[in-house]
Amino acid sequence: MIKILAKILLTISILWTLAFVFKMANSHAMSEVYEKEIYSGCYPDSIKSLGADRGKQYCTCTVKMLSKEYTDDEMDNLLQKDEESYLEAFNFATIHCNNNANAF
Repeated sequence: MIKILAKILLTISILWTLAFVFKMANSHAMSEVYEKEIYSGCYPDSIKSLGADRGKQYCTCTVKMLSKEYTDDEMDNLLQKDEESYLEAFNFATIHCNNNANAF
């Protein structure tokens, strides 16, 4: 009986830990609506220079990387700054997605 109770408590503690870790891993995530808005702004410009397939890859990659780094509010704050500032903040995603066609 004690072994069963210990296993149940261990399982519960593992689940709580996983829930906490998952929440922390997603603490910097844009909402799906915001991601779609960023993608919609990226794609039309990208297809002009990259073509439809590569433009889709590039924009998907960029949105996913930015979403891992910034929340909606953080993106709003960055976009209120001058163009040089927000382009510098997004540079990590731009470089990675330019160099890795199938990153996402």
